[in-house]
Amino acid sequence: MTQHYLMWASGEDRPGIVSTVTKALFDLRTNLEDSSMMRLGSEFALFLIMASPARIPADRLEATLRSLRTKRGLAVGIKEISARQAEFRASRQTWIVSVHGHDRPGIVFRVTEALSRRKFNITDLSTHRTTSGRAAGYILFIEGELPSKAALALIRRDLARLASSMKTRIGIRPVNAESL
Repeated sequence: MTQHYLMWASGEDRPGIVSTVTKALFDLRTNLEDSSMMRLGSEFALFLIMASPARIPADRLEATLRSLRTKRGLAVGIKEISARQAEFRASRQTWIVSVHGHDRPGIVFRVTEALSRRKFNITDLSTHRTTSGRAAGYILFIEGELPSKAALALIRRDLARLASSMKTRIGIRPVNAESL
């Protein structure tokens, strides 16, 4: 019976992290089903969902994790998850919210709070500081799903008010699966 796992790892960013981790997982005879990998500051982090045709013996998993810790200096962890937890459920309509403005505390909180009030389900989020010092800029991208088409007008109104109060640009646009 197929067994699914969620694995995470992080360490100082350098070439070879992705190939080392994915080679270790290939050696375990797993198949990557979903992943997110990113550099955050000077660190590199990844989250992976993988499937194995059968449960991997605990000693093999621990040996793989130990090797990644000692040879690559990564902090790593893994847990078993159910097939339901591993399942990717694409919605009929995905939306991208983008925020551009001066860096200031509370941007992510205020935007995600506004979206949460309207039951917008966030599926991915990334932020980037564009410069440093007093003129630092900030970019926020949020991907997610609307609970209904009726919620779009309310979200647009809420985001317009928020953009005005924060003196930022906030937009929301659909991502059509056909264009991918």
